Amino acid sequence: MKTNELVTTEAELRAAIAAGGEVYVDTGTTITLSSPVVVDVPVRIIGGSYSVPDGTGFHVTSSNVEFNRIKIGGGWSYSGGFDSAQKLIHVQGTSAAPLENISIHDSFMSGSRADNVWLEWVRDAYVNDNIIKRFLYSGVMQISCDGVVVNGNNIWDSPLIGQLNCYGIAVTDADNTVAARSRNITITGNRVHLIDWEAIDTHGGDGITIAGNTVTASPRGIALVTGNSTRVTAPENCMVSGNFVDSRGSRQTVREGVLLGGIANTPADGTVVGNHIIGYGDDALVANYYDRGKTRIGSNNVPFQNWRPLPLGEDFTANTTYPPEYMVDGDTVHFRGGVIPKSASQRTIISVLPSIARPSVLTTVSMLKGSNASAGEGVLGVWPDGRMVLMYQSGTDTYTYFLHGSYEAI
Repeated sequence: MKTNELVTTEAELRAAIAAGGEVYVDTGTTITLSSPVVVDVPVRIIGGSYSVPDGTGFHVTSSNVEFNRIKIGGGWSYSGGFDSAQKLIHVQGTSAAPLENISIHDSFMSGSRADNVWLEWVRDAYVNDNIIKRFLYSGVMQISCDGVVVNGNNIWDSPLIGQLNCYGIAVTDADNTVAARSRNITITGNRVHLIDWEAIDTHGGDGITIAGNTVTASPRGIALVTGNSTRVTAPENCMVSGNFVDSRGSRQTVREGVLLGGIANTPADGTVVGNHIIGYGDDALVANYYDRGKTRIGSNNVPFQNWRPLPLGEDFTANTTYPPEYMVDGDTVHFRGGVIPKSASQRTIISVLPSIARPSVLTTVSMLKGSNASAGEGVLGVWPDGRMVLMYQSGTDTYTYFLHGSYEAI
């Protein structure tokens, strides 16, 4: 075909792609793909409407490939339910020969029985300004990728039908090895809505930036996790910043707004700052098995750990009107409420704090004075092992001592 002629049939499409260069496809005609269209040479595919009842639509095995203003419909609507074989655009390199310079933009994808854009062993790719809706596994999946930018996409409506989980945008690895982990991925400015498992996720990614996205109606908004106990890499050097995350409208039980999690002996780390999170209650921000020294969680609209009861030690009871509580925001621990010595001889150990609230060295927090003029006083101190004590105390009274002050827990 001449380069200025519009492709109108499946046979013409396959022939034009095999020849490489630029392929212009008639958008007014829907081309049904009877089997995967192999893209094994550099090519720009511009326009076209495609129907993919089953399996893969386009199977890309070449670098320097672009999809521009295409429309692809999967088989969910008329061929049945979940089928893991369906990938509307499958870009597949290898560990020995990753693909490069892949661009998928300004396109429309819907109705996939599993995946829409699937990138595997790909470097320096762009998935920008697409609409991806009504699918049964993933909107944009990145496996063992490096330097991919996912920006400005509108991704929505992935129900749990025939599968255990689903993702709007996901970043993971092929081989569960350090060498295979995804790195240097940028996920910015996307709208991800109504994803019944996790809206944006990484399993063990390194240097993943998730910034300025709008995530709504999803039970878990943003997850930076290791995965199950068989996995070997935790998320590291990740940034979650300036996102709006709102659970309202979720079809599933709400879990976490932003989750940072490693596993035993494989800690995660990252920075979670400047996010606005609505509707997740005390689980708006959750972190477990993480490296405190490499992690910053603060300056969000909700504290890292909201006010909760202070676990009391052996020497004090709670003031029932003003019960003692602690809060962690960023690396700062705050106290409020009152504690009462049990007796003249039991007035030293107030609490044993959990690891999230422990300083690296013995820290004096504030001067405390009992709630009566004749009451004693002392210095509130916290040890690295979590013991919260009344030091240098005077008096033998059992009046209320109101907690106040804050300190850095690192």
